[in-house]
Amino acid sequence: VRDQPGLIGDIVVGASEAGKAESMIMTPRLWFWHKFYMRPVAEDENKTVVDNDFVRRVRGRELADSLCHPNSSTCICGTLGGEPMCPAVMHGPHANQSNQVRNVRLLCSVFDLASGDLFSSARRRWRQGAPAGVVPRVMHDVGQALRCMHACGVAHGDLKMANVLKTGDSYKLGDLPALTRATTKMLTSDPVVSTRITSGRRMLSNDMWGLGLVSITLLAGTSAFRKVCEKFKAIAPDVQDAGPMWLIFAAGFLTALATFSRRFLPPNAVRDQHLGAIAAAQKMLIQSVTGRQMIKRLHRKHREEARDYGESVAKLVVAHADFPLVWHQVSYCMDVSNIARNALAMPLPFESALAAATSAATAATIGARGTGNGGSGVGADSLAAVGREDWREG
Repeated sequence: VRDQPGLIGDIVVGASEAGKAESMIMTPRLWFWHKFYMRPVAEDENKTVVDNDFVRRVRGRELADSLCHPNSSTCICGTLGGEPMCPAVMHGPHANQSNQVRNVRLLCSVFDLASGDLFSSARRRWRQGAPAGVVPRVMHDVGQALRCMHACGVAHGDLKMANVLKTGDSYKLGDLPALTRATTKMLTSDPVVSTRITSGRRMLSNDMWGLGLVSITLLAGTSAFRKVCEKFKAIAPDVQDAGPMWLIFAAGFLTALATFSRRFLPPNAVRDQHLGAIAAAQKMLIQSVTGRQMIKRLHRKHREEARDYGESVAKLVVAHADFPLVWHQVSYCMDVSNIARNALAMPLPFESALAAATSAATAATIGARGTGNGGSGVGADSLAAVGREDWREG
């Protein structure tokens, strides 16, 4: 994408094997239409089937149950002996009216076979954190996929562990429903952007926030992160009201990250300076007009709990063997003071200094703002990047 802007569509659509391999995006190899028959399902499980259930959009769970459930001894149209014994005349408009079935036309996408997704693997085997080497590989591969999309000005919109699939030795980003701007909202929401910026704007920082949550879940373990999510849901059941909780969590996490890395890890002047600058930016954000307006809705007790959870997760993250390899990426993704952050401005693990410089230059070329201070985009520079009045008033 960076070298040949005219071939952007090649990466996204996956028209060539080279483009598909480089993009790290799970793109279909081909599409085809498939027609099948299924019993109509009531939209509300406690209600009976109505006429609308024959024409409404089929839910993913209903579709999976129909396609994957083993055949019973009776066909869906009522023929004994199952579907192999059923004549075609029993289906569609000629079906028995007492055993009505629904004619569904389905657009099928054929993908490379994945061995699993991150969420399933972490839930089964990585409750206390992923094995050494997994987090840098995930950050590199998913970061590369986001670079391809962000270079096109497109946000994924639903970046989470269940949408990161393992194929061979690589991890690919799949499930792209949120690319349809008109019909699908942003499902992964940066706490500051989703609260202070007009909801209709599809900011790339939402993807970076999602990648940050994926990284700390792998480093700290699913048990610790699930505990945080459950606690926040109990305090703020409405997703829209959870933004201030996650803002304070991120501030506490990054502040503790700077402290614990200096205390428990070998000295590293670059790392300590970088994390210290980001921690200072979080303090400035909390003390700003924007920060005060966001957190004033929370009880003081809940603010302290959110900060404490951030600090506890940071301690687990620093203790992981992979943290020295991904500290830059984790801190960049979680830096909510920089709403202009994007994958092009973030160096990837295993990336050489030259490649990192090229990535930063490309980000500047496409107009990525607020990435001063080595791409960290912290403090007042971040606010100036989008305009102070726009930041305060959304």
